[in-house]
Amino acid sequence: MRFKTFENYNDETGELLLIYDGSSPTTWFYITDAIIDGLLDEKLQLDDTTIEEIGIVCFDDENMTGDELYDNIIDDFQGTLQTLFDYLTKEDILDDYPSVEIRGVDEDGEDWEFYYEPTEEVKYQNKLNKTTKRYNV
Repeated sequence: MRFKTFENYNDETGELLLIYDGSSPTTWFYITDAIIDGLLDEKLQLDDTTIEEIGIVCFDDENMTGDELYDNIIDDFQGTLQTLFDYLTKEDILDDYPSVEIRGVDEDGEDWEFYYEPTEEVKYQNKLNKTTKRYNV
């Protein structure tokens, strides 16, 4: 997995929180930035090529961009993240399904509250798939 670093150029903090898999929250000013820069880029480290592959395989969109994936996430937060994490675990980009929470007020004064947590069935199925891959020669 590749790692990226981000620098905070000022001491201001947004009031929109992104909590990824129970880790310390990061703050954002806009929902677009929280999802595209925070979740897709910083946490999941998805590049344009990977997003395009996700678009083809998962959403029947041959030219998907981060903005289009963002639109899908806003329209159906839980369903899109489930589809996204299914793909990422199947491709061994992620080991496990994370929880994702975005809540707070953005700079435009809009209140946001999104939450995704994998079900026990999804966790079990992922564990079973990983075990099957390991022993299937």
